[in-house]
Amino acid sequence: MRLGPDFEFVQSRADGEFDLNLSEARRDVFFTAGVRLFPWLKRDDLTPDGSGIRAKLVPRPGMWRDFVLTEESARGLPGWVTLAGIESPGLTAAAALAEDVDRALGS
Repeated sequence: MRLGPDFEFVQSRADGEFDLNLSEARRDVFFTAGVRLFPWLKRDDLTPDGSGIRAKLVPRPGMWRDFVLTEESARGLPGWVTLAGIESPGLTAAAALAEDVDRALGS
């Protein structure tokens, strides 16, 4: 069984890279959330699986922006559609997003 994903904001290091190491402290976060669904869960049942960078669009502090869909012909990229900030329920909205991409491409 897998729990997650979750997220935490991270800042890039001085060299522009990100630290993708999994923090042991995240186990407590997952445990607290997971035990609400699975009362039999124990902290030792949890094993970190992986981490990565997920783009998050934050135009200015306190403001969120998501579901950005832009056809990029004006930038010299005809046929290219950028989708960004596709948060939950992105998977649920996948069919509707595909229709929007189709319209953006003039299909």
